[in-house]
This record gives sequence, structure tokens and C-alpha cells, in this order.
Amino acid sequence: MKLYESPSSLTYGSGWQKVEYSCGYRAFNLFMSEGAAHKLGLKIEDEPGRIKTVNLESVPIKGVAKGVDLQLGT
Repeated sequence: MKLYESPSSLTYGSGWQKVEYSCGYRAFNLFMSEGAAHKLGLKIEDEPGRIKTVNLESVPIKGVAKGVDLQLGT
């Protein structure tokens, strides 16, 4: 398991599997595809709604993974 750092994002890598997420000032957002969530063994709870990020159109969400522990650093 490796954590790579770049100026705008962090990348979690485990062998061939990578999940990228972005960190912002006083905000933390985690977005991933449904397929990536299943590969990581996350249970997705259906949740109605849409999500919009800066400079992009809003898109419907598939669901939310709740109760996920996350550790940053070494």
C-alpha cells in the first residue's frame, strides 16, 4: 500500500489498483466510480441526489459509502 502526494491530489495505490482523491483548503472530498468502490470492498448505500464540483455540471450520485476508516500518512 502506497500513498503518493502531488500538489493537487493524493493517490492511493495497492498493486494495480489506484484511487485518486482531492484535498482542498478546509474541505475533503472523496469521489470514485462504483466499480472502484466494489473493487475496494466498500458497501454502497443508495442515496438520492446530485453532486457538483467547480467548473463541471452536476451529475447524479449512485450512493454513499458510510463508516469508512481512512488513515493518511505513514
